[in-house]
Amino acid sequence: MEAHDPVPGPSMNEAQASVDALVRDGFRYRRSSEFAELIDFIRSFRVYSPYNAMLVHLQDPGARYVATPARWKELGRRLAPDARPLVILRPRGPVMIVFDVRYTESLSQKSPPLPHGISSPMAIATGLTDGEALRVWDLLEDNAKRDGIRVTLADTGKHLGGTASTSRGLSLQRRPVKEGQPGDSHGLRYDVTVNRNDAPQDRLASLLHELGHVYCGHLGTHNPKHWAARTFVDDMAGELEAETVAHIVLSRLDPHLEMGRYIESQLPPDRGEVPPISLQTVLTVAGLVLQMTHRRLPRRKA
Repeated sequence: MEAHDPVPGPSMNEAQASVDALVRDGFRYRRSSEFAELIDFIRSFRVYSPYNAMLVHLQDPGARYVATPARWKELGRRLAPDARPLVILRPRGPVMIVFDVRYTESLSQKSPPLPHGISSPMAIATGLTDGEALRVWDLLEDNAKRDGIRVTLADTGKHLGGTASTSRGLSLQRRPVKEGQPGDSHGLRYDVTVNRNDAPQDRLASLLHELGHVYCGHLGTHNPKHWAARTFVDDMAGELEAETVAHIVLSRLDPHLEMGRYIESQLPPDRGEVPPISLQTVLTVAGLVLQMTHRRLPRRKA
């Protein structure tokens, strides 16, 4: 090949396969303390998808905020001579190279200070109010309909936050395009029930947990193009996967969230191994559910 001939870049599938191999071969989150550290790291990278945050942590656990060279230039900074490149997935493309803030320096003495969200990424949000929790709930309930998920509030007792199950029958759900106007219909496939007696924040946590079960494939799938069936996952691993999805999403909505019952109740003692979960599945599902908390998603393609 001559020097001027273009070299074809990797396809998206090739890039994904390479990243999967990196995760598989370099997996170091087997123990409880390491897994908890990873989840805390993911919650701080609010600008990036959970999967990309995991890739950054895998390559550089000390990273605080990463960006492309062009973005650092916009922020009045340049790369230091010893800057260490990190690889993450590019939206709608293979990969892109980013650098942590530790490997940047001001372009001049007149460069503006770093935005607060970069210098202190964990100190920019407050706890969820009742109104915020209800707003997120409404978005989740609406977006869940496109996957045939019906969300219902019920009296389930003091010690049961929620349940998820496959639905029987041929019922349809209406998803209005706008309030008061008819919309499209979706077949009912899954039922999620949440305890109506809990506070809005606890109801939201329960809903996220049960959606985690559905989208992690614990109940199977009606379309493998949307998510894979993973009914083989045992109860302990399934609970940890669902709890981790809920915790990641809640942590993005409320960075001050404590680990509490969302993760620690499912982890073995510090020296024990984490159950054999699929971290890639968890992070992919967390990314999807995060989208569901921010905007109304379009109808699924067949």
